[in-house]
Amino acid sequence: MASIAQRIRKIRLLRKMTQRELGLALGFTDRTSDIRIAQYENGSRTPKEHYIEGLAYVLSVSTTSLTAPDVRDDYDMMHVLFELEDKYGFRINARLTRLLRRSAFRCFITDYRHGEEST
Repeated sequence: MASIAQRIRKIRLLRKMTQRELGLALGFTDRTSDIRIAQYENGSRTPKEHYIEGLAYVLSVSTTSLTAPDVRDDYDMMHVLFELEDKYGFRINARLTRLLRRSAFRCFITDYRHGEEST
């Protein structure tokens, strides 16, 4: 998955906006608008929450489109699953458990559940 930096750039280009246009739309000065967006897009700076909301509004996307978790490996996926469980009551069923047994997830899920394997 893409990082927030990659998502900002991709969506900005889909909207056919320059970095300067996007920066100005967010309220940055003419002198700094393109610099700030370039920093967001190259990852040297991460936008604060209110700028994420502004980016989403200007780019006509939800904030989730910009901030969805970046799942690069088993650890990241594990944290996504735990977040789903905490926020939405998501439970790992027997079928998913069988799939997860094939990867490093099994030991993490077992540890997380304090020795109780979810079925």
